[in-house]
Amino acid sequence: MLGVILNEQEIVKNILQGNKDSKIKTYNKMVMLVKYFLEQGGDTEITLVEEVLKVLEKTEDNFKRIYWEEKTLDTVKRLLRKKNGKAGLLELTNINKIPITQKEIDTILTVKNKVDKKVLFIMLLYAKISNVIFHSTEGWFNQERKNIFKEAKVSGCRTDKEKSEVIYRLVKEGYITKNKRTGNLGLKVNFIDNEENPKIVFEVTDLADCHAIYSYLIYIGEKWKRCENCGDTYFKPKTANSNQKYCTTCAKKIKLEQIKEIKQRAKEK
Repeated sequence: MLGVILNEQEIVKNILQGNKDSKIKTYNKMVMLVKYFLEQGGDTEITLVEEVLKVLEKTEDNFKRIYWEEKTLDTVKRLLRKKNGKAGLLELTNINKIPITQKEIDTILTVKNKVDKKVLFIMLLYAKISNVIFHSTEGWFNQERKNIFKEAKVSGCRTDKEKSEVIYRLVKEGYITKNKRTGNLGLKVNFIDNEENPKIVFEVTDLADCHAIYSYLIYIGEKWKRCENCGDTYFKPKTANSNQKYCTTCAKKIKLEQIKEIKQRAKEK
């Protein structure tokens, strides 16, 4: 899912092993490391800051310690306050699936517009992820509009005006609530099922960027398959009963490799 880090535990493990990941911003790594060392029992500002900076010096290229000392100290102070106030937010995330209940999917299916349904499903996922991270049940989340619509794979909503029209409809119909503060990206999904033992109808387990929407599309009956070769591409088979296993790109690549092998065997004979 774009704009959120779901597997902080794995990322921190890799960082501590000395692995570098340029895709993750240094600031995000710093926050995760502060959370990690707090979980390990660190409780003094000086010790925590020093532990974090030592790791970053080893794993970040062109790391400027002077620039990060103050930022790290501010983060340590902020999370120490949260720890002492028992406000959560200190646990490293390890989110690998999001359950969808019968009530939640039934609510989405009451929406008339197909585009709105897809956008609302993605909003539901962001809200449930936010609930896990912040130990909440309220359904508030902050996410850039472009990420929401990209995850929903809504190609027809390219402009800010078109995106705003979708959100306006969902607010008007009561599915979501928009934060009233000017410039705030906060949205609240109003139909999250917080019952003690809700009926789970399916789980979204593929949370890679722009993959989650396919769980919804497959659930409502669309014929999507995941490429068995690259694993990164979903495609619609040419026919309903097709045994197609690969996306177009991989199919061409595999066919060329097969032809190459045939020619090579022919030469060897």
